[in-house]
Amino acid sequence: MGLGRYTIYLLLAYCICWIKAQQDVPIVKTFNFDLEDIQWSSSTVGFILTASWQVYRTSDEGSTWILQSTNAYMRGITSIESIRMDTVDPNKVLFFGESTSNWQTLDGGQTYTPVISLGNTDTSAGIFFHPSRSGYIIAHTNCDDLTGCTAIYSVDMGNNWDILAENIYQARWGTNDLNNNPVVFLHHADSTSSFGYTPDLGKSFVKLIDWVTGSVFTSRFIFVGALDLSMGMEIELLTCSLAVSGTCTSTASFSRSHFPFGDDLPNTGYTILDDSTGAAWLGVNHGPAYGSRWGNIYISGEEGYRYSLAIEHVNQDFGIFDYSPVHGLEGVYLANNITNWQQNKADKNINTLVSWDNGGQWAYLTPPTKHADGSPILCTGTCTLNLHGETSWLWGEAAPFYTNENAIGLIVAVGSIGEKLDTKNYNTYLSRDGGVTWQELASGLTIYEFGDHGGILVYADYTQSTNTILYTLDEGTTPSQSFQFDKVRKIKISNIITSPGGTGQKFMVLGTDGTNDYVYTIDFSPLKERVCGNDDYEEWTPSDGRTNKECLLGRRVTYSRRKPQADCFNDRDTDHIVSSDNCVCEWEDWECDLGYTEQQNSDGSFSCALTGNLQPDPPANCPPETTYTVSKGYRKVVGDSCIAGLDLSGVTKWCPGSSAIKSYGWVAAVVVSAIVLALIVAGFFAWRNERVREKIVDAVFPIVEKIRGLRSGGEGSRYSRVGVRPGSLADEEFGLGGDGEGDLEDDSLEDEEGAKELGDNDIANDSFEPRG
Repeated sequence: MGLGRYTIYLLLAYCICWIKAQQDVPIVKTFNFDLEDIQWSSSTVGFILTASWQVYRTSDEGSTWILQSTNAYMRGITSIESIRMDTVDPNKVLFFGESTSNWQTLDGGQTYTPVISLGNTDTSAGIFFHPSRSGYIIAHTNCDDLTGCTAIYSVDMGNNWDILAENIYQARWGTNDLNNNPVVFLHHADSTSSFGYTPDLGKSFVKLIDWVTGSVFTSRFIFVGALDLSMGMEIELLTCSLAVSGTCTSTASFSRSHFPFGDDLPNTGYTILDDSTGAAWLGVNHGPAYGSRWGNIYISGEEGYRYSLAIEHVNQDFGIFDYSPVHGLEGVYLANNITNWQQNKADKNINTLVSWDNGGQWAYLTPPTKHADGSPILCTGTCTLNLHGETSWLWGEAAPFYTNENAIGLIVAVGSIGEKLDTKNYNTYLSRDGGVTWQELASGLTIYEFGDHGGILVYADYTQSTNTILYTLDEGTTPSQSFQFDKVRKIKISNIITSPGGTGQKFMVLGTDGTNDYVYTIDFSPLKERVCGNDDYEEWTPSDGRTNKECLLGRRVTYSRRKPQADCFNDRDTDHIVSSDNCVCEWEDWECDLGYTEQQNSDGSFSCALTGNLQPDPPANCPPETTYTVSKGYRKVVGDSCIAGLDLSGVTKWCPGSSAIKSYGWVAAVVVSAIVLALIVAGFFAWRNERVREKIVDAVFPIVEKIRGLRSGGEGSRYSRVGVRPGSLADEEFGLGGDGEGDLEDDSLEDEEGAKELGDNDIANDSFEPRG
């Protein structure tokens, strides 16, 4: 009897241990569909569009997916071509179908309503939601390469549509005018390819610029590329700062961009890379329009049109630069530099560099000293850590260096140690201090994703089919654990994604077995059931590793983040910053101004020497009663908030504005009118010339916007997105077969979607250049 009781106790204890063991492993759900695109209304509610044009919905972060054609409100609808979400209220979603058949939901997919558009919507030409007015939409219909599109608009989430303009290449929302009326910018497919705006939803049009080749809109700037007919059909870049001009509704608000290269280097394409720190980062292709191997990256002042060289000879392909901000840390950037740029070789010698001061100075990455198994890393000669960037992901070779704004300080990447990047031998590396120090996480080429604010890092083999993932719950402090997500089937993994922001505990593993496509949702919540308490967090202040000042961009910022060994779930959605104090200005807070280049002095110090032409004093555009600055050769790094200390700022002067000068205004008006008339006549006869007309038609094109959402703190990497193939007319990240906006995104004048959304809106490398 007693033995029986003990036997029961033992069996009961065994059952408890067995149940606990089952709870301590991830939960897997398998779905058999080809994921083409995914959009998230919230951290738990999302929509999948498959390659067969079917829509699935989840309300539990991807644990279950319900086919929406079985929904009573959407029954029978199986041909959805695109999913677009309202910028202001992501619970409002439009589903664009074949022809004019569209559907709408106003409650995150609980109910649906059919809506009809005015024509066959061309989603590749752009569907744009207003940055501040919910339900305001611009779409493009009936598009043609030469005659452009018909732009239509709705102010009630697609229930009713009106024609905005015909024969246009692109229409985009601007900021509201002083009377709070919506402004729409239009790029016309007319004889002069004009760019301007309508203040009254198409009733009138105000022309600003002629011979426009494309435009890019960010949260801080509007960039317009225009042909300079006097310079042999070269493109000049015009910029308007929204912070300076407000609405950008006057020709004078667009300034010609000035670069230090002048006429010394050709410029065959521009790529808008980032503006999260208030400066515009611009990649310029200085090689052939197609097939160029490298470009320089320039950074502007706050006004957006005076550029200084940030880093030269950066690896790039088709306007995609190996460059990325470290999201979550202001002013920290990674870039891949080509050292053999003068040699026209397919084999590029690539080194990865990091900047901790908004591009002012760059440094090589310090390699780790041990392999993942603890054995020493043996390296002779020049030994630096070099990583794969966006171009490697573009061609499907390797995942790029990757960060997430909610995984503070963490960087994961694939690369090698040596004199240059080894494109055949790979390992996976991790940094948890913004790129100052690194460790080898795993051997081999992997694909990866962060979750739970960086508390979960999931990665898997990217070279061959597998049914196993690896994961770390302590930022690589202890060896990673493996988990078999399928007992039988192996798939070639194409991506690992999670819900917006990288804060959840559920991951979606995407891949194919060669016949069918699969999505595995892996839930790690059973491994982290306890919610973190105050003792589970640490305070961390980033630095560049060279000094003990811990000052980046002129301030000492302290972040709160979970300790690596804390076995808990981080449910904090509040600001990560604990404190921010300005530092005293030193040399590191200044950079060379436009027309000046850093040079080393005889005593080993550095200074900025004049290498270009001095700016006119006063400048050409200098309205009365305003001021301008005469440079001493330096300017404070944009976004730098240091105070007192070293002051290298220029001298401020007043613009001329005497009554004597004003009295000659009528003479200037006559001269300007004569010039304008001459240009119109010249343009007319040039247009009649067939060869000139063909060149203009080839050069005028709607911008192909390609990057990650420009927003403070940034989105995720381009590679984390799904649904766009290279060469497509979309502005998302690369995805299955290629994975934006980065995106200059579809909805541009605002901070866009979460870091890992895989959809239409997202900043990364926006570029524009002539067609042909």
